[in-house]
Amino acid sequence: MLAARLPVCVLLLSAAAATVANTPPSQLLGLGTHSSKANKFVVGFMKNRAGVPDGRLRLMVSTEESGGATFTVSYDTSLCTSNTGAGSHSVNQYSTTVVDLCPELRTLTYGPADRDKGVLVQAEGNKTLSVYGENTKTASSDAFLALPSVEYTCPGEYTYIFTSTTNPDTASGKLLSSFLLVAWEADTTININVKSSAVRIFPPSDIREGPFFTNAVDGKLDFNINLKSQLSTFYYSDQNGNGNEDIDLSGSFVTSNKPLSVYAGHQCGRFPTDISFCDSLVEQVPPTLTYGQLFLGVPLDRGSSNLNQHYTVVVSQDNTLVNFTCSKNGIISKEETKTVNTGGKEVFSSDFDEYCCIESSGPASVIQFARGAGIVQSVGDPFMVIVPPVEQYSNRYTVRSIDLEAYRGDIQTDITLTSYINLAFHESFLNSGVITVDGVEQQTDSFSAIRSSSGSIIGYGKSVDITAGGFDTDYNLVNTDPSAPFSALVYAWHRQMSAGYPAGFGLDPIALPSIYFDSAIQTLPVSSGVVVVKINKYGSEALDVTVTSKDGTAIAGTDYEAVSQTVSFGQGAGVKTISVTILPSGTGNFELTLESTTCTNDIIKTTVVTIEPGDGGEIVTVGFDPRTYSVNEGDGSVSLTIVATGGVPPANSVFFYTQDDTATSNDDYTGVSRTQVQFNGGTTATVTVSINDDSQVENMERFFGKLESSGSGVQIGVDTATVNIVDNDFVTIQFNPTSYLVNE
Repeated sequence: MLAARLPVCVLLLSAAAATVANTPPSQLLGLGTHSSKANKFVVGFMKNRAGVPDGRLRLMVSTEESGGATFTVSYDTSLCTSNTGAGSHSVNQYSTTVVDLCPELRTLTYGPADRDKGVLVQAEGNKTLSVYGENTKTASSDAFLALPSVEYTCPGEYTYIFTSTTNPDTASGKLLSSFLLVAWEADTTININVKSSAVRIFPPSDIREGPFFTNAVDGKLDFNINLKSQLSTFYYSDQNGNGNEDIDLSGSFVTSNKPLSVYAGHQCGRFPTDISFCDSLVEQVPPTLTYGQLFLGVPLDRGSSNLNQHYTVVVSQDNTLVNFTCSKNGIISKEETKTVNTGGKEVFSSDFDEYCCIESSGPASVIQFARGAGIVQSVGDPFMVIVPPVEQYSNRYTVRSIDLEAYRGDIQTDITLTSYINLAFHESFLNSGVITVDGVEQQTDSFSAIRSSSGSIIGYGKSVDITAGGFDTDYNLVNTDPSAPFSALVYAWHRQMSAGYPAGFGLDPIALPSIYFDSAIQTLPVSSGVVVVKINKYGSEALDVTVTSKDGTAIAGTDYEAVSQTVSFGQGAGVKTISVTILPSGTGNFELTLESTTCTNDIIKTTVVTIEPGDGGEIVTVGFDPRTYSVNEGDGSVSLTIVATGGVPPANSVFFYTQDDTATSNDDYTGVSRTQVQFNGGTTATVTVSINDDSQVENMERFFGKLESSGSGVQIGVDTATVNIVDNDFVTIQFNPTSYLVNE
């Protein structure tokens, strides 16, 4: 049985110690291993307004595969009056196939009648798809991006945190915040920790895992269930409690021993809650391992209806600092910083024309809410859409505009459906290709700058009006530079109707600390008999990393010295270096690998290092030249020259200190403790020692300058310099008196 806890694989920082994240390194900026494009999906649909089995459920399936793809849609057809959508389908490359499903697949209750309403979508062979869901009813609609299952190697459990809102109008048919769970595999055990107005819950007997009932503690219910078969579903809303009070489920979470498809939202929620009109809200929730730390917010365009924007943030660590910075015309117009804890949420608001940056000190999820119109004549009810973290951007999307026109029902017909796509990219890709929408280039100067809390430009964003293309139309979004990722949100408005979904995003476990080399293949110059290799860390947790070597064409003991050492990182991002000794005439390549006992995000954990030709790997020799110095006591100081032969000594490789002989430190000169010798990229360095001038008459005295090496490809030749101090004080001897008379 799963424990009632929120598992976190990253260190929890106190508010005093936490700092908002820096810009993620380039190795984390999108184009990772896992994404929303996959071979297999498990999908579910939640109850929306009224909940009766009418309206439309459908899948929009696209592919980027050459030659297109064939896929199968499977579900329990006995639930439906017709087997709509079940069976085999095909989709062409860079296009979308729409699959209508029977409306009875909506989950309406948490009882056995709604237990097995999951839908399986699977492509033939190893081909990949993108899948989007649309749940449309008159005056109650939304859409979502379907997410595949990703089997992470650690920590072995999956946690999902909900975001929602409320509808305080209890007279509106008990419209409630809710969530839906769909099992990918049989025998999936789930711990549910959810806010509730109920005093206790009686989990359904067919899936109960634990006591007959569970009492609420501090307004929360904590209970376990077991979904016994693939595509089993569990639907929950606070109606399972007293049914007369709407509870915002934001911050509630579930933890499972196997992957789940998790949906959160509202049957007909308001945003903000004082706005009278509501709409169905839903998004599929990604696991917390995929949470990021940097988000770019582009205002949702709704033509002449200039309404504020809202962003809701939930986090997977206590005491997470969140910076919210907005810009107008490239100038910062709003700044806020808040501390967010697990189990809670923070809402940030911006003007209709503000472009915003959200930075967090720990893993976070950001949902953008479209504000409710509030008056019948305005366009659009609320919808919710995931804002992908910058670290999870992709390079290409094939999407479909949302069709609200066919389901406006009795809604006034004097307002036309409008559709948009919001685009955003990180500033490091400003000069990397051009984003195109169906082949139309979106020139860089048409994007608005987004500034971070530091005041610098962190990204760019814009809204593209695709209304002229019509509803239910395919769009190909791509950057001409295949290495340059960006984000895209698709949305549409109608009177009393709206919907939106993210075009796609990565699912790499970036909430875990990342350790990585600069690149998987490196050619490094030999300097002073060593090659220096950088190791990078991004994330909050302190950890140790073991670095080991493996022979390639270079052989340990012949070309290089084998490596097996531990590198320690403190909290926060950092860079460390290791020096690999190259033996005389060493050539070829060898492999270095990073390992840690801590759960980490695998980026570039292995690198092949090629020894750059032309350097035989000779050891640099360092010594004093000259080795003897004389200085007058009144000169004030003496400079000693240190010369390197055979190459440039690496930093932190040569150290200088003084040693008394007949001259005494602090009496005759100022002693020097072990200090680094700065060659500054050259082969000659000087060190200066201060000489003390006193009034005592003394014989010549001396002290020694000493050199030592850290062993990083440097050997010491003349390791001792002798410094003779010549006294400038003397005794005057004279006759007094200076003349004398004496008899013969």
